[in-house]
Amino acid sequence: GPYLQFLPDGTVRVPGGDGWQVIGSYPPGQWLTIEIELLQGQSKHYNLKLTTTDGNSVTSNDLPMRTPEFERCNWFGFVGADSEQATFYVDNITVE
Repeated sequence: GPYLQFLPDGTVRVPGGDGWQVIGSYPPGQWLTIEIELLQGQSKHYNLKLTTTDGNSVTSNDLPMRTPEFERCNWFGFVGADSEQATFYVDNITVE
């Protein structure tokens, strides 16, 4: 399914092609609204929108799923996968 990485320097990226595709870069400590739209059917793609607290947004459409075997979203999670100590906050989750 969709897979996003938030790097310590504020870079947001997704897997794409032979590596990573940078979606944007934001000051660490700033809230972002993240919208992920899974496309119905055989698409195997999703749309992503990142919006800052001042209303500026970046939209990336037709991003490929991390694996082509993806069929449906039956869970989602948030993981702090770095080896360095860090803090992140998640708030106001809506699943429709």
